[in-house]
Amino acid sequence: MRKSILLTVTLLNIVLFCSCSLLNDDTNLIAVKSNNLWGYVDHKGSYVINPQFESAHPFFDGLARIVSDGKVGYISTKGKYIVLPQYQDGTDFSEGYAFVVTDNGYPMCIDTKGKEVFTFNGIQTIYTFSEGLAAYTNKSGKYGYVDTKGSIVISPRYDEAGPFSDGLAPVRINDKYGYTDPQGNVVIACQFVEARPFHEGLAAVSNGKMYGFINKKGEYVINPQFEAVDDFSDGLAAFSNGKMVGYIDKSGTYAINPQFEDGGSFNSGLACISFGNMCGYVNKEGKTVINPQFDRASSFNGNIAMIESNKLIGFIDKKGKYVINPQFEAASFYSDSWGYVTSTYYDVSDFLGKLFGSEKSLGNIVLSTFKQGATLKTVAENKYFSSADVDDNTTLRYIETEQWNFSEDVRLTSIYFNFTDPIYDSYYDYYYYESNRTYNWSVPLNNIICRFYLTDKAYGKGSALASSVANQLKMKQVLSETKSFDGAIYGYSTKNKQGVIISYDNSELLFMVFPIGETYFNEITKKIQNDSEGDHEEVIDTAAVENVVY
Repeated sequence: MRKSILLTVTLLNIVLFCSCSLLNDDTNLIAVKSNNLWGYVDHKGSYVINPQFESAHPFFDGLARIVSDGKVGYISTKGKYIVLPQYQDGTDFSEGYAFVVTDNGYPMCIDTKGKEVFTFNGIQTIYTFSEGLAAYTNKSGKYGYVDTKGSIVISPRYDEAGPFSDGLAPVRINDKYGYTDPQGNVVIACQFVEARPFHEGLAAVSNGKMYGFINKKGEYVINPQFEAVDDFSDGLAAFSNGKMVGYIDKSGTYAINPQFEDGGSFNSGLACISFGNMCGYVNKEGKTVINPQFDRASSFNGNIAMIESNKLIGFIDKKGKYVINPQFEAASFYSDSWGYVTSTYYDVSDFLGKLFGSEKSLGNIVLSTFKQGATLKTVAENKYFSSADVDDNTTLRYIETEQWNFSEDVRLTSIYFNFTDPIYDSYYDYYYYESNRTYNWSVPLNNIICRFYLTDKAYGKGSALASSVANQLKMKQVLSETKSFDGAIYGYSTKNKQGVIISYDNSELLFMVFPIGETYFNEITKKIQNDSEGDHEEVIDTAAVENVVY
């Protein structure tokens, strides 16, 4: 099946047919990209909203989704922020609502004023509203539907589900597709290998070999006979017989014989087609209205369509005349037909339980054992740290961390014991050609650093994990209050004479305890300086202080 040169949502995707994406409801403003920034122009190509965004999308319900400083927000047609850029992700507005998500939260539904309507806790993914219902998945991957008030209308029961249109939505149970009504009744039995949403009263379905169309009773109106089809739009649907593309009407009769290399949906009476690796437009009689001359092209949205020429984006009218000359790097003319956001919430309870759940948990051992006055001997005689690498003459590195059994996505990689002075004296015996060490057991312990590696679901959740540890320490009354700066949370216990710093980034969390107040406050002054791990040297057996292994 040959690749399409037709333009889709952002003129970058390649598909057989232009998908029936949602048309921009305010085509007076067009999102365009120039010099790597996005802004909005009118139909004359004049900027109404200057380029300033990292990405920009079409207007729906009077608002457009933009990205600034890596965060999603929404602007009005005058370029004024209605919802400040503050979200990790977000959908376009649909039926007066959009879904957004923070960097560690469940999806939230907002209205066109940016006000929270509901937050849907405990789910995985939620899709935009269609006919008053939004499909969602729970943590088990099952699909259900929720209404605009956040009430579950159809409980999670499907293995896959699509948007409602014409009162029905395609759903999958096991490996077959059918259709459900808004009450959750499967009114067209799950019998198809593929099923798409209804468009203009008909839905494209596949028996695994060929595509046809059914009505809302589940009856074939057009028997399966095509290798590929598009949805009906403007009364016609594109089809492929494997070699060329043509168009059929709702009776299945050829309206335009197969003759094009590719073809998109009819909109405003015209369809984009490709022939000879160039794109043009035909009317419903199959007559060429705009000769193939563009490298790529989109379906019409109102009275204009996007085209690409010499790798630049411009816009034409229905006569093929340029209304905006090709000059942009990219443009956003359509919306994804069914947007969604995914939960970014990470459950920290398992991590907290393993860090502080019992007296033998790592966090409790570190806090209770290594207080002011702790020395090298305190570390060496602790039964939970049986041996440690000597990183350098002031640091021990403990790496036998499996006993605390942290999860795969939050993995304890090592524990560092840092001392104020050298922990050993050494000299070289030239007669026996060996070095000897004498350990300084009374050297004060400066700090302990527990290093965690964040991956899979925990990747990017350093801030959430750090906050949870800080809150736990306040609940345990280890710290009365905490403060923060970029990438770290810190606090000091006047009762235990301990300072605590929890440092984090996307892939790492450091839990640091300082038994000496002065060194803690010095560290805060310098903010956070990560210790280099260095080369591993000898091993000291800290469970039996009299034995030093070389």
